[in-house]
Amino acid sequence: MAEVLDGLLTFYSWHHALRAEKVLREGGFRVELIPAPRELSSNCGTALRLEHGRLDEALELLAARRVQVEAGHRFLPAAEAREPGPVGAGKPRRRWLVGA
Repeated sequence: MAEVLDGLLTFYSWHHALRAEKVLREGGFRVELIPAPRELSSNCGTALRLEHGRLDEALELLAARRVQVEAGHRFLPAAEAREPGPVGAGKPRRRWLVGA
């Protein structure tokens, strides 16, 4: 079964986001750095997507390696939407659903 990256970690600084990516990849996690959604955090411009079911395991590993995390979230991409404009002129943009 394919992993769904439905979890998101936010950070206080980009340095910790980059360290978290490295630590989690070394720990066998599938992760993806993305721009941090402003509705979740205004601290750091970078967030890390991962499998929500492994969030507690990831947080324990990051704490053991002294990587500071602001918060963990369940974060699901919604259907792709297009910005309004003439047909075919809109740029794809991602909308998100934030859940508990």
